[in-house]
Amino acid sequence: MGMVVAMATSTAARTHQLRQPRSRPAPCSKNRPKPPVVIAHECPSAMRAHILEVPAGRDVLSCVAAFARRGRRGALVLGAVGHVTDVVLREPSLVLRGTMEILSLAGCFFPSPSSAAAGTAVFLAGPRGSVLGGSVAVGGLVAAGPVVVMVATFVAAALDRLPPVKGDVHGRRPCGAGGQPLQQQLCGWALCRKLGAKS
Repeated sequence: MGMVVAMATSTAARTHQLRQPRSRPAPCSKNRPKPPVVIAHECPSAMRAHILEVPAGRDVLSCVAAFARRGRRGALVLGAVGHVTDVVLREPSLVLRGTMEILSLAGCFFPSPSSAAAGTAVFLAGPRGSVLGGSVAVGGLVAAGPVVVMVATFVAAALDRLPPVKGDVHGRRPCGAGGQPLQQQLCGWALCRKLGAKS
């Protein structure tokens, strides 16, 4: 009889342990679920993405510079798609005649008019698969059709002037690699040297 009572007591104890709810993790426990992070508003200094469509006959760089001045924000050009005509390169000093496709476009524009098109570079696809690019002159990138430009805008940028490296000499060649004339390397391009440029 005593054995039956002991077995019944142990069975009841096991049943009580199974029905007992799990204990919640301690407040300092790593297993405690974290609440989701919800951003209720956008930071005014964050970068924003914009897609600009430049119509035919307009200068691409002037339109991006005007967009930056109008919004009082800096604009970083990430890329562009479309065709341009009669491109004027500042470095190397060339005028590319005809219609070309934009492969890459990069540059930075600030709201101040003095830095409207400083440091903008383009790479273009020419005839027979040739590729040429360089720094674009102001007003030298006219759209031959609708050109779509991807731009990221920002409010303020910190300017840090790095010290120059001592003994660093930048030598520039007037011709292409190997000293060959530029016209011989760029077969298929209609090239015109800019007036006043050094040959």
